Amino acid sequence: MMPLPAITPGNRLAALGLGYLLFCLCYLGSHALAYTRARYLPLTALDALIPAWPASLWLYLSQFVLLPLAFMMERDSLRLSRAYYAMLGATVISCAIFLAWPTTVGQEMRAIGGWTQQAWHWFYQLDVAGNCFPSLHVSLASLAAWLMAGRGGIWRLLAPGWAALIVLSVLTTRQHRLVDVLGGLCVAALCLRLAGTKPRLAC
Repeated sequence: MMPLPAITPGNRLAALGLGYLLFCLCYLGSHALAYTRARYLPLTALDALIPAWPASLWLYLSQFVLLPLAFMMERDSLRLSRAYYAMLGATVISCAIFLAWPTTVGQEMRAIGGWTQQAWHWFYQLDVAGNCFPSLHVSLASLAAWLMAGRGGIWRLLAPGWAALIVLSVLTTRQHRLVDVLGGLCVAALCLRLAGTKPRLAC
């Protein structure tokens, strides 16, 4: 089996750039090439217990700070590699599901005035109204929190707390349903376990 390149403090910026490119290709490509029309996921009684909160979009978008920050703070190559390949695995698995069984919740959130309303407008212009189950947003936030929490100290509490707010925000923004969150957590756990089987890394 061909060894995987190690992710180190010296090459992590290039790895992050490549990873983001692959994410965009897989995420947008799976939506464009979906095998069938997206199935609508209705708001269940449990989902309805969680109030809609338009301003939580900012928490949702904070994932784009959490992920690079987690990688830039970590200095251990083994942990960097494990998190990186777990995230790539989560992306590939999730996008394969999006391709075979696309799901949607629509684009139903609206804010009333201000920067939040404009942010929702821009977000809906860029995002796709599908790719819901499993929530890749939840998977990647969870894996980033695992990496950051490994630094110990205050990060052991701050990183999971930040990820938990992001997970909550996918529900309060009505971007996902509870079943999507559960699916995203399962994908993250599976990929972290697979990446922890000590893959051969090329230094």
